[in-house]
Amino acid sequence: MVFFTDLFRFRFMGGMVSVKEGVNRCAERGVKALRWNYGTNLPGEWDANKVCEGLSTELDQFAGVGIDECGGYASQETWDKFKKYTDGLKLVREKSPDKFLYVWHCGSTYPEQMAAYRGSCDLVVLESYVFYWGPRQLGHENIYNALDIKILPAWQADLLGPTGKGTQVITSIDLTNTHHPGAKGAFNRGKMESIVRHLRRKWPEMRGFGCYHGTNNVADDQFVDRLMHDYFLMPVVTVRPGNLWVNQQDDGSYLVTAAVSNIGAMDSGAVEVNIYADDELLKSTTLPKVPAGNNILENQLRVEASWRPQGGGHKLKVELVSAANSTILDHEETTSYYVP
Repeated sequence: MVFFTDLFRFRFMGGMVSVKEGVNRCAERGVKALRWNYGTNLPGEWDANKVCEGLSTELDQFAGVGIDECGGYASQETWDKFKKYTDGLKLVREKSPDKFLYVWHCGSTYPEQMAAYRGSCDLVVLESYVFYWGPRQLGHENIYNALDIKILPAWQADLLGPTGKGTQVITSIDLTNTHHPGAKGAFNRGKMESIVRHLRRKWPEMRGFGCYHGTNNVADDQFVDRLMHDYFLMPVVTVRPGNLWVNQQDDGSYLVTAAVSNIGAMDSGAVEVNIYADDELLKSTTLPKVPAGNNILENQLRVEASWRPQGGGHKLKVELVSAANSTILDHEETTSYYVP
């Protein structure tokens, strides 16, 4: 979780655009205090060397630099400026390899932009503002589409990988509640959790999110903090869509396989799994744990059940009954299967 503000009531914050006075306090908590710098929306002409010079100013006093408003909408002029800026970032990376470079990306996203970020910075945070700014300024109705369309080009450029190596991309959410006229009441805890659950389902490779400001309400901010803990740091056990399979065996029976995933950051405790066919229990078992990992080859276990159905249509279901010391994202998956 990263923030564009000085809010120390968030426990699980990893980076903050800060002022000099906050550097030591950030360091005490393991938070990267970053110097603020304007991005490509700043008027004027520059080249890569000028960008490098500007970003390197006073950089020795911070853990890195947080670059605000980089990107914009697709045009040749915007692309030329953007490419010069990312080339300048690469010079900063060569000059100061120990500094953390973090960019807030505004406007639209497209694969060429995302590819240009590769190797130029550590983290790109997409400005996917769904509580206030998107609806108010852009007329967004379907906020989930707004999130997904921005994230897709980063996924196409292979920048969502959770390995911690190279440039990574996460999205961000505006928590503004009373900062701007007309925003009061925009934040809702249930809506916030629904957004986080959507991100975990749709983009499980993305292992965090950013926030623009806080809600101006301590209890609401602590709720957001808990969502980071529960849905990213804790074990997050789930049965993802399409992970209930049927295979016919040589003896005429069928093998029903359910894949159980853990997309969190820690190994789970015991996970109880049931598999049903037409509402009748085929198998009940307990996995001692489901390991965390960076991909399905590391974080997924399979449960198998033998099945001898009659011909016709059938309904199959896998259910996660319980998962010790874990968050359960989606507790069941169903599929239909026709036996000739």
